[in-house]
Amino acid sequence: MTHFYKMKELHSIAGITKQAMWKYKERQEQMGEISDQVLNIMSDIRSRHKRMGCRSMYYTTKEPVLVGRDIFEKIGFANGFKLKRKPNRQKTTWSQRVTVYPNLIEGREITGINQVWQSDIFYVKIENVDYYGVSIEDVYSRKLLALHLSQDLRALQVELALKKALIARKGMDLSGCIFHSDRGSQYISDQVTRLLLDSHMQISMCKLPQENAYVERVQGTIKHQYLFEADLKEKNLGNQIRKIRNLYNDEKPHSCLKMMTPSAFETMVEKLNQNERPKLQIFKWSNDVLTNIEVIDKKEKSSKKEKSQQTTKEFNSY
Repeated sequence: MTHFYKMKELHSIAGITKQAMWKYKERQEQMGEISDQVLNIMSDIRSRHKRMGCRSMYYTTKEPVLVGRDIFEKIGFANGFKLKRKPNRQKTTWSQRVTVYPNLIEGREITGINQVWQSDIFYVKIENVDYYGVSIEDVYSRKLLALHLSQDLRALQVELALKKALIARKGMDLSGCIFHSDRGSQYISDQVTRLLLDSHMQISMCKLPQENAYVERVQGTIKHQYLFEADLKEKNLGNQIRKIRNLYNDEKPHSCLKMMTPSAFETMVEKLNQNERPKLQIFKWSNDVLTNIEVIDKKEKSSKKEKSQQTTKEFNSY
């Protein structure tokens, strides 16, 4: 009885009732069970998608979870599932001094697949050997049409990647589809140009990296969430690359696709009438300071005051 009165006194001092204390204890136990469930789900997904973010995992799981997206993320962050970006400073593009082809996609509105493809080259190290990858993406559905790795940067590798993308879209009409890339020398080679024109595709190139942003974002995901985490070896490279491509296309949800996978999104869109399909407005870069800088002759001499006025004028135009 003495213990009972002591506990009652403690409850009174704390300003809570016995019932409130037990309800709090029940909530804590329930939250512990939910946390265990969430962590099990995350561990299972991370066994296949080594660096999938917590938010994507929330939309990926088909198992009912008793917490919302934000709590799901907080549980993951508190238990070491938060991702850290790994830097990659290797240069892979040998650009040309002139724009070989104009940018045909900026500001364009697209309403279906096979209207705009984007491609880029990236770098990854496998067993201390330098490998170079070529990725090709359908901008509308974000579907990865080709992922090709090799030990050199010859135009042949871009040609092989393009052939894989064409196989992925075999039987489809690609007439008028725009193939967009940076100004890397590989993309203006005779064999790549011939293959594109034979497929009745148009060729488009960017002047700035921002104009190739869609495929660069896909490449970032592929590298940081899959390639850097996979057990890649020369002997299993082909199988692993196919597996990564399938995981990305068939299992990874995308926020820009209303948390659908690229494959599911394409299936959904295919069932819609043309006027019912979602529209995508491709970004148009229009920053005059970065894209239209006036070049001043180095021989021209000016006073410090004139230089200051020129700088102020350029800043105000921004």
